[in-house]
Amino acid sequence: MPASVRPGGLWQYDPNTGDFGRFEPRLPRLTPPPADSGEPHGGPFFAQAVGEVLWVVAPRDIYRFDGTAWERIKHPDLP
Repeated sequence: MPASVRPGGLWQYDPNTGDFGRFEPRLPRLTPPPADSGEPHGGPFFAQAVGEVLWVVAPRDIYRFDGTAWERIKHPDLP
């Protein structure tokens, strides 16, 4: 589950045990927007598993987790 408020990040819930905690390995630090922009400063805003891959999309970042490591993908709309 993504959370954009403190402490933000990615969280996981185990329905078998009822345990709730941070997703491991932790999502890498997101790229902050410029201080004078109107962009939100939290994130991630969207997370979805597709097959065996977890995708996380934030305003300036796209991350892919394959079960082993995070990969940052260049956002197509940003320099």
